[in-house]
Amino acid sequence: MSLRPLKPVGRISAPRRARRSVRYGGGGPALMALLLLGIGGGGAWWMMQQPKSLQTMATAAATDAAEPRKTAGDAAGGGVEDDSEAKLSAILSQPSKILVRPTAPKTSAATPETLELVDAFAEEKEFSGDSEMPAVKVDAEPQADFGKLLVLEMPAASQEVNVEARKKALDLAFSTGGWDHYRQYLGRSLRAWLDLRFKGTETDVLAPLFENPYTSEVLLQHAFLTAAGQGIPDFLKKNEAGPPFLRWVFSNQDAMRSFAQTISREDNVPEVFRIWSGITNEEPSATTTYLQLGLACALVFDELKSVRWNDRKLEMNYMDRFRFYRENADAGRLTGKIRLMSAADLMWVVCAPVPQSELEWALKKADWRQKSWGDAYDFIKYDMEKAVNGVSKDPYDSYTFEEIKKKGGICSDRSYFSANTARAHGIPAAVLGGDGPRGGHAWITWLAEEGEWKFAGRLGGYPSGHCGNPQTGEETSEDDFMRANDRRAAGPTRVLKARQWLWLANLYGADPEKADALIAAARKAAPNLPLVAEAELLLWINRRQDSPVDDWKKFIAALRKEFRDNSGLMAMVRKAEETYIFARQDTKDSLHTLRREATKIAKTKGADAGIAPDIKNLAEAFRRQAELLVTANDLDGVRGIYRRAFSEYGDDPALFKALANDLFDLVEKDKTIAAKACRDLENSCRRYVGRGGGDWFDVTSQNTAWQLVATCYRKCGQEKKAITIERQLEQRKNAAKRQAV
Repeated sequence: MSLRPLKPVGRISAPRRARRSVRYGGGGPALMALLLLGIGGGGAWWMMQQPKSLQTMATAAATDAAEPRKTAGDAAGGGVEDDSEAKLSAILSQPSKILVRPTAPKTSAATPETLELVDAFAEEKEFSGDSEMPAVKVDAEPQADFGKLLVLEMPAASQEVNVEARKKALDLAFSTGGWDHYRQYLGRSLRAWLDLRFKGTETDVLAPLFENPYTSEVLLQHAFLTAAGQGIPDFLKKNEAGPPFLRWVFSNQDAMRSFAQTISREDNVPEVFRIWSGITNEEPSATTTYLQLGLACALVFDELKSVRWNDRKLEMNYMDRFRFYRENADAGRLTGKIRLMSAADLMWVVCAPVPQSELEWALKKADWRQKSWGDAYDFIKYDMEKAVNGVSKDPYDSYTFEEIKKKGGICSDRSYFSANTARAHGIPAAVLGGDGPRGGHAWITWLAEEGEWKFAGRLGGYPSGHCGNPQTGEETSEDDFMRANDRRAAGPTRVLKARQWLWLANLYGADPEKADALIAAARKAAPNLPLVAEAELLLWINRRQDSPVDDWKKFIAALRKEFRDNSGLMAMVRKAEETYIFARQDTKDSLHTLRREATKIAKTKGADAGIAPDIKNLAEAFRRQAELLVTANDLDGVRGIYRRAFSEYGDDPALFKALANDLFDLVEKDKTIAAKACRDLENSCRRYVGRGGGDWFDVTSQNTAWQLVATCYRKCGQEKKAITIERQLEQRKNAAKRQAV
């Protein structure tokens, strides 16, 4: 049997019982192993590309699925109260990539839109054009006297003496290594020019800055240096060829702009520079036609040194990958127009975790139009035997595109084939995955045409999925991915303009009114850009902490209305809400707010498109309600919250498991309440999830929910009850298998 052709669907909440109407969920237990072990941790990107040894992971994954999770506090032995600065730091910090850990200490990037803004606030300084800009925290560096501020006023800035002064300032940074002093010097020079015009909060008076080639260049250099941070001196210490490369970067505004806009906090900046400089040194086209391709390779391969492929270690060589795409683009063999793509798009091309032989096979044997590359997903015949047993009747001789094409596979194989053959042709693509009403499933998204990403293999009734980010190695939600890549919402020109306003806001970090005006200008340029909202939230956290609760509520509500689907920003919003609203009002009011939020999450955008509410966000909304009652020592109230949650959303086994995990985690330490919670789980699972109805995918999905119930009983010391449930699960599984195969 095979899947019916499915059209890509938008973001929606499917009718409750209608969620079961889709025929095949995908890969059964084998795919759940991929989802649980792959997209749940730092190796998200790598695991989402590699469905090879799934059978061996299935047992461990099933156990993991049935284990109520522990909180960080349990693992660490309790939490520690932090001050507001530490809390803010915790909000902003993100784990570094873990695909291959660097042997040397890592220098992470700063982002000029946010991190320096925090540093500026933390300095508690009021500064004018002559005062010292708050410095990014770096190691001690040599002092450098840059002398008088740069002349940036037209036409004087074009005079030879002033052109020479700018050149000498950069030379001094190279000769002394005083890079952060140079960055501060540029900031002071720019502030001096700005302060002559920016007297109030009217930003229109700053329009000449973007028309003046000298002020716009200094602003860009300042943003580049802020983004690079300590990465520049660390890179220069270990690379003799570093100065010529950096001089090229400073002479090329496209290079500086692309780096400043694309670098992330998780990137290993010295290694990015080392790889990028190596590519430009050996491939002159990387400084011109293929500049974006070279940067993309540097951003992906700064820590991606090797992957597992066919049970062996496969070395990933950035130079080979660059040359493959450059040579095939020059020869006209690529479907995607990589010369016109940004580094942000090309990272989803060069990251294919396959050897060059596979890329070459795809160029010769995979032939679909870019607009219809999703057809490659359904081209691979569905292997029901593998979905049920984890092993095909005709196993692959090796895990290659040729074998998948010949023998078929489950949804993870279809996704692997279609996404990576697209990448071989220079088409950005990503493998998405998630748990839903019929178990774990994988599908793809690809760049069908400029600014438009489409889906293939998506099933109705599933929530938005997740994918691994090849730049950071971390999990990225489907909603975050689509927002970041939606050119129709905010094209490159508007995004750049918004970033420029944010770069200027950094210069006025200690002046909330001016900073707010500049952030407002950024919002006007690109209303849907999360970076703008993040900067605005940071301004409130650092300069408007004591604003009235009602003002905070209005501000938070506005952010939620626009960015509810942005997981990273919403994590910051939740932290701010707990700190500046919930801590200052009655618990009942906070509970009311959270109940309303859960309802809004459930009513996701486009209720007719077939996408269920986001499991993680909805479960988080109920957990936050429950945590308020845990603080009040009302564990019976916690049970009440989850009984209501199960009655509304418990018919989806995936969401049931998320809710059940949280309930048991919150009450486990009280054995009496935990035992009652187990009975709540059993009753809710029987009433809402079901007891074996439907086909193989329905039954296996339901069984994972029942296995979690059994595990909770076992943790409460009720071993006989757990064994009874597990015997019933085995009977249902065997009956469903006989029917399926």
